[in-house]
Amino acid sequence: MGWQDELQSLDEQLSAGQIRAEEYRKRRDELLAAASSGAISLRRVHRQKSPSIANAFSAETKPDTSRSADVTQKVPAGAWQTARPQTPPPPPPPMQASAPPPASPPPPPPASTSTALVPMHGSEVFGNKPSKPGTRESAKVPKFLVAVVVLALVAGGVWWFAFRGGDGSPNTGGVQPDAAPPAATSGELTLDKLPNPTDSQLSTAGVLTVDQAQTNNLIRPDEAAYLSATDLQKIYFRTIVTGNLSYQLFAFQTQTDTGGTRIVSGALERGKRANMVPATIDGLPANVTVTKILVAGAAYYEAVYPIDKGAVRLVVLQSGPNNERQLVNAMKRTAELATASIKPK
Repeated sequence: MGWQDELQSLDEQLSAGQIRAEEYRKRRDELLAAASSGAISLRRVHRQKSPSIANAFSAETKPDTSRSADVTQKVPAGAWQTARPQTPPPPPPPMQASAPPPASPPPPPPASTSTALVPMHGSEVFGNKPSKPGTRESAKVPKFLVAVVVLALVAGGVWWFAFRGGDGSPNTGGVQPDAAPPAATSGELTLDKLPNPTDSQLSTAGVLTVDQAQTNNLIRPDEAAYLSATDLQKIYFRTIVTGNLSYQLFAFQTQTDTGGTRIVSGALERGKRANMVPATIDGLPANVTVTKILVAGAAYYEAVYPIDKGAVRLVVLQSGPNNERQLVNAMKRTAELATASIKPK
């Protein structure tokens, strides 16, 4: 056995823990000394490293770091990886920019909370108390904004009733040849018989019950009371707002003539309670009763007359400085058109 084989055997015994480090160094030195004295050329022999060689050293014994070994442990060829040029991995493909998601639609504008403007009635016009400072009623609102809101309400009412028809059913906008409606008799009330006494093309009209009229603030509770006490069937209604004048036209359809007479009496009694006084307008039929009330900042004219199985009530309200001539002319034209369309009894 050559000295290289003996040296390898010593390494294996040391790795296996069969000999201690001191004995390993002693025998290694002796073996190397013998090999040197024999004039044998030394070859560098790689020692085989083993992870378990650290177990050969105890806590009491430490390796001698002052001397360096002349040979190294032989390591099998497969124990080390041959250094080869590493080919860098191909770069990842560039990320394709995805199309941005479609932009979400903008949020809807906040709903308007403006309060609908409702035409005022005679008794409430002159019974309202002035608003206290700091309350909602005292807030200053631009006049042009009020006008825009009023026009929008009137236009919306026209559209609504134009597409609903007189009896609340949808209006198809055309008449089928095989389903023509029966022609209205001269004494039958229809919404078209309520005239528009102004040049304005915008008006709000509809056919309502007493409850619907009160819910929409078209009549007051005391008016609803005397109307409900009769045999009232339908209320035909039209309102027009133009300039400083507001027009309201009511045609009440009852089952009997007595019901119409009671409606006329109820309207006149209510006017007395509101301090309305008789008014005279030339040229009107004798059975048309006109009353009025004028105060600073507002004026009110009302006309009422009986018809066959019903009654008609006409109202013209003026806001701002009193101009009774304007108010009289407006009421006269309204009454003339109404009596021509719906004959007094």
